[in-house]
Amino acid sequence: MKFYVPAISSLGPNDLRLSTIPDRYVCSITTFVLSHTLPEGEYSISHRLDENQSLVRAALLERPYDDEQVAGQQQLLKMVSGVLSHYFGSIGQNHQNDIVLPRMPTQKDLANVIEMYNQSGMIIKSSSSLSLRYELFSSEGEIEDTLRNSGISIRKITALKEDGGTTEVAFWKDIEVQLYAGDHARFDEGLRAIQAKGFGRYLRPQEAYGLVIDILENKADPQFQDIFQCTGYEWLNLAWEMQGDNLIAYLDPIGLQWQYYTDPVTKACRYKYHTPMFTAKDKRIFSLEKMALGKIEGTYDRHDLSEFGDDFIQFHCGRSFADIPKALRNSIKIDLPPQNFLVPVAIHPSIPLLGHIGCNGSPRGVRER
Repeated sequence: MKFYVPAISSLGPNDLRLSTIPDRYVCSITTFVLSHTLPEGEYSISHRLDENQSLVRAALLERPYDDEQVAGQQQLLKMVSGVLSHYFGSIGQNHQNDIVLPRMPTQKDLANVIEMYNQSGMIIKSSSSLSLRYELFSSEGEIEDTLRNSGISIRKITALKEDGGTTEVAFWKDIEVQLYAGDHARFDEGLRAIQAKGFGRYLRPQEAYGLVIDILENKADPQFQDIFQCTGYEWLNLAWEMQGDNLIAYLDPIGLQWQYYTDPVTKACRYKYHTPMFTAKDKRIFSLEKMALGKIEGTYDRHDLSEFGDDFIQFHCGRSFADIPKALRNSIKIDLPPQNFLVPVAIHPSIPLLGHIGCNGSPRGVRER
């Protein structure tokens, strides 16, 4: 089954109540959850249609790493079950631990349920994204017309169609920042897309965190207030390379090109950013010798910001650890890349997270004033 996924940011209960998108077009609503009560993790609540059933799943976005997070997952499921039972009456559960609703919910139902999640004592912040059934539309024009006739911001709808986002900007310090980022793209493809719209580069890490902090402290233009609240991964004008216990950071990298290649040992098809003519405006080397590297199995090596030295924090955040607002500095995660791979870096302000994400990030353009 094919789906058209708008990836609309900052979708709240009022957006759904005002929307005139026919209920039969709505495929799923995913709500991303931050909580002080649950153990640390990236939780989500997903309402989706499966053939003739309406199912709900509450879980960690990544597999649970320890018993505490498994308990947190069960705690979230219990809370969600309570909300749904209160709203819909009797609910069931299938063998995959999905909650089965007694009827197909309307957009108004979903708006009310999301509001009840937000009012619960467990959730301190949530954001929702809407998915639509692709095959129910006869053309791209019908998709656009349907969305434009909804109560969702037309500027956000426009951003869905343009890989480089919109040309609307707001001023922050000495730069113009694109208000609506483009859709997910490879680092090099996204850079070309924003440059075609008259922008020069992505946000540098110091700018991204400076802007996030100003937004949190209500010091930025009001137009910025919602752009980082529920955003996904966005490219930064930054690349990293792990060499042993050293992390090399390249500011304003040029020449990263996405390509597939065949592993010479395993013969498996893999990917990397090819760098035949790589240059960067600045290069810094940070020693991670005192850190416990490789503590998470898999592609990523996740750490708390507090594990890094002052030089790393000052370079990437533009200020010392103590000068970052407490709520932010205690929640920032860093995903380090695999050894000997030169990779572009992205930020996910609403998690918040900085690091290697692989292939797709949203391009947000910056222009010098």
